Amino acid sequence: MVIADKPKRSPQPKVECGCGAMIAPKGQQMHETSNFHKAWAGENEVPAVEVLDEEQINILDMARTGEDPRSVARMVRALFSRRRWPNEEHPGEVRNWLEQHNIPQINLPRHSSPDDARRYSEDEMNRILSEGWGKTWEVR
Repeated sequence: MVIADKPKRSPQPKVECGCGAMIAPKGQQMHETSNFHKAWAGENEVPAVEVLDEEQINILDMARTGEDPRSVARMVRALFSRRRWPNEEHPGEVRNWLEQHNIPQINLPRHSSPDDARRYSEDEMNRILSEGWGKTWEVR
């Protein structure tokens, strides 16, 4: 009989709240109800913080490891489609989300032939890689 150990979940990356506390994204709402945060909010205006779920965090982790930006954009488009975004609760578009997290985009010129599109895409990927994608590129 073989007993397989469950893989351990990696801890969620923490983000800094405007009040200076480091919190997991899932704990944002709970933190905002804490006395510490309320005391800070009484003196300062609370900045809007985007609460990321596990799918969004996984996409950002893949971007940080240097996954092909075209694949990352496909994952973001699929996420938006599944959740029927944009809507009233989540007004931003895929382009806004990619720009907000500093993920590069390759926008093909209109009316280009397949060969021209392929060459343009390769040139853009080479430019993105030379600028440090997957190495020194900061994904927010």
